[in-house]
Amino acid sequence: MHALALLYALLAPLISAPASAPASAPVPPLLSVPEGALEPLMERLDDPKGGPAVVVHYGDSHSATGWLADAIIKALIGEARVSPGFVALGFPRDWTAKVTRAGRWDTQNWLLGKAKGPFGPLGVARVTRDPSARMRLKLLNPPKAQGAVTVRAFFDPACATLPFRLDNHAATLARFTPDPKLDVGCADPTDKGESKGEGQDAGVEADPPVGVLTITPTHPDEEITLAIDCDDRRCPKGGQLRFYGFQVDYAEAVMSWDVLAVGGTTLRNPLYRGGPDQRGYLRQRAPQLFMLFYGTNSTSEQGFELERYRQKQVELIRYLKATAPQATCLILGLPDRATRDADCFMDRAQRRALKKPRKRRSHADWARLKAGREARICDPDRLIKGKGKRARYPVPGIKGEAQWLSYKEACRYRTMPRVFEIAAVQRQVAAEEGCMFFDTLRFMGGADSIQSWTCADPAKAQADLLHLSELGYRILGAAIGEALNEAMGRAGPEGGAR
Repeated sequence: MHALALLYALLAPLISAPASAPASAPVPPLLSVPEGALEPLMERLDDPKGGPAVVVHYGDSHSATGWLADAIIKALIGEARVSPGFVALGFPRDWTAKVTRAGRWDTQNWLLGKAKGPFGPLGVARVTRDPSARMRLKLLNPPKAQGAVTVRAFFDPACATLPFRLDNHAATLARFTPDPKLDVGCADPTDKGESKGEGQDAGVEADPPVGVLTITPTHPDEEITLAIDCDDRRCPKGGQLRFYGFQVDYAEAVMSWDVLAVGGTTLRNPLYRGGPDQRGYLRQRAPQLFMLFYGTNSTSEQGFELERYRQKQVELIRYLKATAPQATCLILGLPDRATRDADCFMDRAQRRALKKPRKRRSHADWARLKAGREARICDPDRLIKGKGKRARYPVPGIKGEAQWLSYKEACRYRTMPRVFEIAAVQRQVAAEEGCMFFDTLRFMGGADSIQSWTCADPAKAQADLLHLSELGYRILGAAIGEALNEAMGRAGPEGGAR
């Protein structure tokens, strides 16, 4: 069976069996679409002569790999060519382009309060003063035709020319010029346009300078490797190069998809720490769709206020719409997240190991905690040794079946209450702001569904009952893509790898 067909076969029972609801209550569709919301995307997909359909996909660790995006893309356009979009060192993983490094690079991440921006389109900047430092871009499946690849390098070089060098003969450097749409002069190096307060931008509003390279593959079977060299001439003593990443576009691509996702991110990061470099990127990108997949990290956020979360959701949507007014928006509701006491179903030795600080646990402690983990999550009865009156229960103090049944109920995984609150706010704000909304929680099966996804064979979620597995993200992505196809009145493609 074809890989995509197998995925749809796994997906079918989930689509046909939504979470239960009272018979009299109307069940909203998994994908809610305001009137006209899909027109920008439909126009580009139906007539790619105007350029590829550009999607800018913001998110947290759920999106940091390419699995979710890849499944959505395959459902929408199948084997048609897709540009990798924005790629940076370590982001996204499992994608059609990869950035590697050499030499010393320091990381500035917008998650860290002490980190100083700007952070670039992704929210992660790499900074170096090392004359031998370099970044390499590898395109894993580049087009074969000449002139088919355009690479833009995004950086803040303190007004110095960024040098490039090609490491092999897979490509030739055609030109290196400032992009006239972005290079509007050098910002004051003492003021990087960081936010001095929530929602208040300070400093220069100018977009960052960007270099444009046109790369022509000369050996189609080789990977394209582009090196950035910061040599003695370009990096004088005390100077530094701040690099954000590459934007890769293919001439014949039907879509170009940016995965701008960093684990641990919440709405706050792009809203308050994005800065003029993020706005400049979105303006030149001119997407037809921006997609937001946030919420999970807010379920355990200290000092969380639901109304404040709602306000930030509204502010971020309006900020993105003001920056890219031609784009429509899609909010993906957060997935299920379940918790219980950490020592549930553990024996005495495991509980002693669990009480130790993580850094003080020995290899034997970690092995002991790992033993029986799958049974503790999915089928605790497997931990019982013996039967009937001779049964020995793993948990200290449990003497009989009645106590065991009561304990199992107390230790059952339960969806965190904040998951429902955030999902409801996401749906409400999407409707108020004219965005599409996909109900991820209901698609998964509603309350406590993450455990069944974790215990499925093969597993659709990970043992942390927080993240999905590769299969789970691909199932979710296929469902989102199919829902978009249905809303656009388009038949899905036959499928196939990109």
